[in-house]
Amino acid sequence: MVSASMVALSAFSIGLVLHGIVAQLSGKNLIRSVLRLCVVLSLLAMLCGLPLALELAPSLYAFYLPAMLPVLLLVPVALYDYVGTRMRADRASFLGVKHASLPILGGMVMLGFWWLPTEARNQMLVRGDLPGGALPALLAIAAFGLVLLAALGSAFYMFGILRDLSRFRRTLKNHLSNTRQFELRWVEALALGIFALWAIVAAALISDNIGLEMIFPGEVILIATAGIILLLSANADTPQPKLAAMKPSGESAVPPLASEPGEKYLKSALSQSDKERIASKLTTAMSEKCLYRDPTLSLSKLSDHIHAAPNSVSQALNEHLEITFFDFVAKWRVKEARSLLANSAASVLEISLEVGFNSRTTFYKAFKANFDMTPSQFRKSLKLQA
Repeated sequence: MVSASMVALSAFSIGLVLHGIVAQLSGKNLIRSVLRLCVVLSLLAMLCGLPLALELAPSLYAFYLPAMLPVLLLVPVALYDYVGTRMRADRASFLGVKHASLPILGGMVMLGFWWLPTEARNQMLVRGDLPGGALPALLAIAAFGLVLLAALGSAFYMFGILRDLSRFRRTLKNHLSNTRQFELRWVEALALGIFALWAIVAAALISDNIGLEMIFPGEVILIATAGIILLLSANADTPQPKLAAMKPSGESAVPPLASEPGEKYLKSALSQSDKERIASKLTTAMSEKCLYRDPTLSLSKLSDHIHAAPNSVSQALNEHLEITFFDFVAKWRVKEARSLLANSAASVLEISLEVGFNSRTTFYKAFKANFDMTPSQFRKSLKLQA
């Protein structure tokens, strides 16, 4: 029998999942994103439901436990797919068959356990003894190996998520002048939490299967899983950027994640003189119209103002000026901010908002990147010189 705290945590986690699913289905988020999140939450609910299943239906425990193997292998794949959708709103299809290979193997091992006679299955999964015969031994080895692969696979997919996140943020900087609300900052915490959870689960299962006491108590696993469920649910409604202005002819509305510099312009017919002309227009628009003061300024808006295609403006910025759209706008913003810091009594926050930043943190980073000091340090240096 499991402890009362385990059963309570199991029920609590399942309640969190049900609340999250209902909230998503009744919300206004993209259906593709909602479906993927519901899949992730459902898989986590199955993992959390093990103690509750043992308490409420002990006779079904020997069937429920083997099902945890494919679920354990599916969670990182489903998370990778869900986070990918949060980065690319135009993604319609789920991941390909190759990503399902390990979960399929887990499903085959699950079916092998279910195929065992009831007494042999209970002996293995309830009493923890290995019955005689080749099949039980083969299943035990396969399950042990797949648990190890689950931890390795989790690390692989979490690395993939962080790699794609880095590319996604570079893409944002080529389209938006304020990116902080779209940067999916919670994803790093998710990756760390998932990696830690899989490490804990793997260590606990391995120690239990080799006859040792569980290194981590089950309550720790359930608490960590509940934390991940809360993190996913709390950040399900964060906004997605509108990048439709970069739509090339015949392609999807949202551009691909940023690739290596220059690769996306290999087929461009834009000449060097064209880039110089566009760069000149951009400089004029910033210096005379002060467009950078618009906190919602985007590549699309700026392109419309100078009557040029967004792809052409992006190429002129990246190849001729060797700067991203985000950094180009930030340079103009901090240039005016420095003048205001020196000649006005307004607070740093007021100045940052006046020049177009919508985040004090972003303003500080941009100012320091351009002038090697923070706005506060700049003001202090002026006082020392006076």
